[in-house]
Amino acid sequence: MRSIFSFILLTALSLSASAQYNFTKISDLAIGNNRYSNIWGYTQNNKEYALLACQGSSTLTDACAIVDVTNPASPTTLFKVPGPNSLWREIRTWQHYAY
Repeated sequence: MRSIFSFILLTALSLSASAQYNFTKISDLAIGNNRYSNIWGYTQNNKEYALLACQGSSTLTDACAIVDVTNPASPTTLFKVPGPNSLWREIRTWQHYAY
């Protein structure tokens, strides 16, 4: 009985692990030096946004980038909010604010 349970559990875990790789790449977006520490999503008025925490070595790359991903095949960087040089940037939203 124990070996049957182990086999079923192992099969279920392997199927769930392989299902995580079932996706299709739609587009690419490069901002700064392509180093990010966090990403968060936000939706308003049927528009979808990605809030990217960028990190780098200058004020052009140390920023929070707001990207319109309503059309995922064509993401558009709307603007960047510069910040201090840091490896740690975490973005969260509350109501219509991003922190």
